[in-house]
Amino acid sequence: MPEHSFLRLRGLSWWIALAISGSPFNVLADDTIQFDARFLELKGNTKIDLGRFSQKGYVEPGKYNLRVHVNNHPLP
Repeated sequence: MPEHSFLRLRGLSWWIALAISGSPFNVLADDTIQFDARFLELKGNTKIDLGRFSQKGYVEPGKYNLRVHVNNHPLP
């Protein structure tokens, strides 16, 4: 392999490693979480309090079923 090809691959691996490692500028979110319940489809005028889920680690351990639809198409 010619030397210039080796240097090109070496430079490419450097860029790949940099991309995988993430941004050097980490941005931390606030611990406060807000969720707009209007995004939930509720039957009738059912009101639910989501305040208990605003704290980190509140969800009970277990298995939960989740269906996500984007533009009325379910995600696999």
